[in-house]
Amino acid sequence: MDETTAKQFRELLDPLAISWSSEPAEVDFLLRTYLAAEEQFITTDRRGPWLSIVITSRGWKHLDAIPVGSTNIGFVAMWFDTEMDRVWQQAGYAPLRIDKKEHNNKIDDEILASIRAARFVVADFTQQRGGVYYEAGFAQGLGKPLIWTIRDDDLKNIHFDTRQFNHIAWKTSALPEFKLALQRRIEGSLGHGPLEEK
Repeated sequence: MDETTAKQFRELLDPLAISWSSEPAEVDFLLRTYLAAEEQFITTDRRGPWLSIVITSRGWKHLDAIPVGSTNIGFVAMWFDTEMDRVWQQAGYAPLRIDKKEHNNKIDDEILASIRAARFVVADFTQQRGGVYYEAGFAQGLGKPLIWTIRDDDLKNIHFDTRQFNHIAWKTSALPEFKLALQRRIEGSLGHGPLEEK
Protein backbone atom coordinates (compact mmCIF):
# COMPACT_ATOMS: atom_id res chain seq x y z
CA MET A 1 0.00 0.00 0.00
CA ASP A 2 1.54 3.32 -1.03
CA GLU A 3 1.64 6.29 1.37
CA THR A 4 -1.27 8.13 -0.30
CA THR A 5 -3.56 5.08 -0.09
CA ALA A 6 -2.47 4.43 3.49
CA LYS A 7 -3.27 8.03 4.46
CA GLN A 8 -6.69 7.85 2.78
CA PHE A 9 -7.40 4.54 4.51
CA ARG A 10 -6.45 5.96 7.94
CA GLU A 11 -8.66 9.02 7.59
CA LEU A 12 -11.65 6.97 6.39
CA LEU A 13 -11.24 4.02 8.77
CA ASP A 14 -14.14 4.88 11.13
CA PRO A 15 -16.63 5.82 8.36
CA LEU A 16 -15.58 2.68 6.46
CA ALA A 17 -16.64 0.53 9.39
CA ILE A 18 -20.09 2.12 9.77
CA SER A 19 -21.02 2.76 6.13
CA TRP A 20 -20.90 -0.82 4.80
CA SER A 21 -18.40 0.38 2.21
CA SER A 22 -15.94 -2.14 0.83
CA GLU A 23 -13.09 0.30 0.17
CA PRO A 24 -11.99 3.82 1.12
CA ALA A 25 -12.95 5.24 -2.31
CA GLU A 26 -16.63 4.43 -1.60
CA VAL A 27 -16.52 6.24 1.74
CA ASP A 28 -14.75 9.17 0.14
CA PHE A 29 -17.55 9.43 -2.44
CA LEU A 30 -20.28 9.19 0.22
CA LEU A 31 -18.71 11.80 2.49
CA ARG A 32 -17.13 14.34 0.18
CA THR A 33 -19.17 14.08 -3.02
CA TYR A 34 -22.64 13.14 -1.84
CA LEU A 35 -23.10 14.25 1.79
CA ALA A 36 -20.80 17.31 1.68
CA ALA A 37 -20.90 18.69 -1.89
CA GLU A 38 -24.29 17.59 -3.24
CA GLU A 39 -26.56 17.49 -0.16
CA GLN A 40 -24.54 19.84 2.05
CA PHE A 41 -25.46 17.74 5.09
CA ILE A 42 -21.87 17.72 6.43
CA THR A 43 -18.61 19.58 6.19
CA THR A 44 -15.29 17.77 6.13
CA ASP A 45 -11.99 19.10 7.32
CA ARG A 46 -8.58 17.56 7.71
CA ARG A 47 -7.23 17.72 11.27
CA GLY A 48 -3.79 16.18 11.26
CA PRO A 49 -3.94 12.67 9.83
CA TRP A 50 -7.70 12.36 10.50
CA LEU A 51 -10.78 13.59 8.72
CA SER A 52 -13.12 15.72 10.84
CA ILE A 53 -16.82 15.51 9.95
CA VAL A 54 -19.37 18.07 11.19
CA ILE A 55 -23.11 17.91 10.57
CA THR A 56 -24.38 21.18 9.09
CA SER A 57 -27.63 22.91 10.04
CA ARG A 58 -29.11 21.56 6.80
CA GLY A 59 -28.00 18.07 7.86
CA TRP A 60 -29.60 18.45 11.31
CA LYS A 61 -32.81 19.68 9.69
CA HIS A 62 -32.85 16.59 7.48
CA LEU A 63 -32.23 14.27 10.45
CA ASP A 64 -34.98 15.94 12.49
CA ALA A 65 -37.45 15.36 9.65
CA ILE A 66 -36.89 11.58 9.67
CA PRO A 67 -39.62 9.93 11.74
CA VAL A 68 -38.06 8.04 14.63
CA GLY A 69 -39.86 4.93 15.77
CA SER A 70 -42.65 5.32 13.22
CA THR A 71 -42.53 1.61 12.41
CA ASN A 72 -45.22 -0.92 13.17
CA ILE A 73 -42.90 -2.79 15.55
CA GLY A 74 -43.24 -3.10 19.30
CA PHE A 75 -40.08 -4.45 20.93
CA VAL A 76 -40.77 -6.93 23.73
CA ALA A 77 -38.26 -7.13 26.58
CA MET A 78 -39.10 -10.13 28.74
CA TRP A 79 -38.13 -13.46 30.18
CA PHE A 80 -38.68 -16.04 27.46
CA ASP A 81 -41.41 -18.58 28.08
CA THR A 82 -43.39 -20.36 25.36
CA GLU A 83 -46.67 -19.93 27.22
CA MET A 84 -46.34 -16.20 26.62
CA ASP A 85 -46.06 -16.48 22.82
CA ARG A 86 -49.78 -16.06 22.16
CA VAL A 87 -50.03 -12.85 24.20
CA TRP A 88 -47.90 -10.54 22.12
CA GLN A 89 -49.54 -10.11 18.70
CA GLN A 90 -52.31 -7.57 19.05
CA ALA A 91 -53.37 -3.94 18.62
CA GLY A 92 -52.19 -3.82 14.99
CA TYR A 93 -48.45 -3.89 15.75
CA ALA A 94 -45.82 -6.55 15.10
CA PRO A 95 -44.11 -7.79 18.25
CA LEU A 96 -40.35 -8.22 18.08
CA ARG A 97 -38.69 -10.51 20.59
CA ILE A 98 -34.96 -10.81 20.17
CA ASP A 99 -35.08 -14.59 20.63
CA LYS A 100 -37.29 -14.79 17.51
CA LYS A 101 -35.15 -12.52 15.30
CA GLU A 102 -32.63 -13.99 12.87
CA HIS A 103 -29.31 -12.14 12.86
CA ASN A 104 -25.55 -12.60 12.75
CA ASN A 105 -24.64 -9.72 15.05
CA LYS A 106 -23.66 -9.49 18.68
CA ILE A 107 -26.88 -9.89 20.67
CA ASP A 108 -26.42 -6.63 22.63
CA ASP A 109 -25.97 -4.59 19.46
CA GLU A 110 -28.99 -6.26 17.90
CA ILE A 111 -31.15 -5.50 20.96
CA LEU A 112 -30.18 -1.83 21.01
CA ALA A 113 -30.70 -1.45 17.25
CA SER A 114 -34.10 -3.15 17.53
CA ILE A 115 -35.19 -0.85 20.36
CA ARG A 116 -34.08 2.19 18.37
CA ALA A 117 -36.16 1.02 15.39
CA ALA A 118 -39.26 0.12 17.41
CA ARG A 119 -42.30 2.37 17.79
CA PHE A 120 -42.64 1.38 21.46
CA VAL A 121 -41.39 -1.16 24.00
CA VAL A 122 -43.29 -3.60 26.20
CA ALA A 123 -41.13 -4.55 29.19
CA ASP A 124 -42.14 -7.47 31.39
CA PHE A 125 -40.31 -7.43 34.71
CA THR A 126 -41.34 -10.92 35.82
CA GLN A 127 -38.42 -12.67 37.56
CA GLN A 128 -36.55 -9.35 37.79
CA ARG A 129 -34.28 -9.86 34.78
CA GLY A 130 -31.47 -7.29 34.70
CA GLY A 131 -31.56 -7.21 30.91
CA VAL A 132 -35.20 -6.11 30.95
CA TYR A 133 -34.39 -3.23 33.31
CA TYR A 134 -31.51 -2.22 31.02
CA GLU A 135 -33.63 -2.41 27.85
CA ALA A 136 -36.46 -0.44 29.47
CA GLY A 137 -34.02 2.24 30.63
CA PHE A 138 -32.49 2.47 27.17
CA ALA A 139 -35.96 2.84 25.63
CA GLN A 140 -36.85 5.56 28.15
CA GLY A 141 -33.63 7.38 27.38
CA LEU A 142 -34.64 7.42 23.71
CA GLY A 143 -38.09 8.74 24.61
CA LYS A 144 -39.86 5.59 23.41
CA PRO A 145 -43.31 4.86 24.82
CA LEU A 146 -42.83 2.12 27.42
CA ILE A 147 -45.51 -0.28 28.62
CA TRP A 148 -44.74 -1.94 31.95
CA THR A 149 -45.96 -5.47 32.77
CA ILE A 150 -45.28 -8.08 35.46
CA ARG A 151 -46.78 -11.34 36.69
CA ASP A 152 -48.95 -10.44 39.69
CA ASP A 153 -47.16 -12.72 42.19
CA ASP A 154 -43.86 -10.98 41.40
CA LEU A 155 -45.15 -7.42 41.78
CA LYS A 156 -43.90 -7.26 45.38
CA ASN A 157 -40.34 -7.83 44.14
CA ILE A 158 -40.22 -5.05 41.59
CA HIS A 159 -37.35 -2.61 41.99
CA PHE A 160 -38.06 0.55 43.94
CA ASP A 161 -37.12 2.84 41.04
CA THR A 162 -39.72 1.34 38.72
CA ARG A 163 -42.49 0.69 41.25
CA GLN A 164 -43.96 4.14 40.55
CA PHE A 165 -44.93 3.20 36.98
CA ASN A 166 -48.35 1.76 36.13
CA HIS A 167 -47.64 -1.94 35.55
CA ILE A 168 -50.15 -4.33 34.01
CA ALA A 169 -50.20 -7.18 36.51
CA TRP A 170 -51.16 -10.50 34.94
CA LYS A 171 -51.77 -14.09 35.96
CA THR A 172 -50.56 -17.23 34.21
CA SER A 173 -54.09 -18.64 34.57
CA ALA A 174 -55.57 -15.60 32.81
CA LEU A 175 -53.43 -14.94 29.72
CA PRO A 176 -56.41 -14.01 27.48
CA GLU A 177 -57.27 -11.25 29.97
CA PHE A 178 -53.65 -10.11 29.95
CA LYS A 179 -53.65 -10.01 26.15
CA LEU A 180 -56.76 -7.81 26.22
CA ALA A 181 -55.31 -5.51 28.92
CA LEU A 182 -52.09 -5.17 26.92
CA GLN A 183 -54.03 -4.42 23.75
CA ARG A 184 -56.03 -1.71 25.53
CA ARG A 185 -52.87 -0.15 26.97
CA ILE A 186 -51.15 -0.10 23.57
CA GLU A 187 -54.20 1.37 21.84
CA GLY A 188 -54.70 3.88 24.65
CA SER A 189 -51.07 4.98 24.40
CA LEU A 190 -50.45 4.82 20.64
CA GLY A 191 -53.73 4.11 18.88
CA HIS A 192 -54.43 1.00 16.83
CA GLY A 193 -51.52 0.01 14.62
CA PRO A 194 -51.52 -0.37 10.85
CA LEU A 195 -51.37 -4.18 10.70
CA GLU A 196 -54.35 -6.44 10.20
CA GLU A 197 -54.71 -8.95 13.01
CA LYS A 198 -54.74 -12.67 12.37
